[in-house]
Amino acid sequence: MTIARMPAIDDRAVPFDVLFDLVVRGPMPAVGRPPCPPPRHALSYAPLDEIARAMAMAGAEVSNIPGIAPGGAVQRKRTSSVL
Repeated sequence: MTIARMPAIDDRAVPFDVLFDLVVRGPMPAVGRPPCPPPRHALSYAPLDEIARAMAMAGAEVSNIPGIAPGGAVQRKRTSSVL
């Protein structure tokens, strides 16, 4: 049996006031429709990975979204060999 790799965002660890700002004042996920061009506001649509990245940075656990490691850490591409 294969389990579907569905995107998941567990926001239980995010403080309520931060979560409120992200959910109520931030853009909506653009699922099944094209995202709106930036700048985005509460009534616009943003790509799911952009919303997931903001949630991960706030402390949410994000799974199965490319570019975001399990557990919420945002994966950054290395741009230089200098540390």
